[in-house]
Amino acid sequence: MEDWEKKAAEILSSGRIIIVIGAVDTGKTTLVTYLANKAAEGGKVVGIVDADIGQSDIGPPTTIGLGMIKEPVEDLRKITPADLYFVGSLSPKGHLLPMVVGTRRMVEHAFQLGAQKVIIDTTGLISQDIGFSLKTHMIENIGASVIVSLQRGNEVEHILKVFE
Repeated sequence: MEDWEKKAAEILSSGRIIIVIGAVDTGKTTLVTYLANKAAEGGKVVGIVDADIGQSDIGPPTTIGLGMIKEPVEDLRKITPADLYFVGSLSPKGHLLPMVVGTRRMVEHAFQLGAQKVIIDTTGLISQDIGFSLKTHMIENIGASVIVSLQRGNEVEHILKVFE
């Protein structure tokens, strides 16, 4: 647990916009919740952008949700959405532009609402050209200052390599 706290402190001190990427079921949402709670415990107002449209926790499926917290939460599903962006699909395939635009709008709105940190949870789509395109365009468009990748092997390296 000490390692988690040390790493979380490092991540949170590295920038205002943090994006978490990884394949399906690698623990992205768990990590986003942990980071958001640590930031809130430190007195920060945190915007959480739930861009995992197929497994939404903030807002209904098919939408990118924005939640705001000032104190720790047990579960992202308990957060009342501050804003939603309708993508209209459970999968980003065929909806890359709405995914990128919607995520950026939610990040911008979080800052308008007073967020000091914004943490973004993403879909597990990382493979093939479509996953690469989605994640690289999303990272560039939102101006992420920190990219946190969760990997079982090296499945995210092709995306990270662009941002070395």
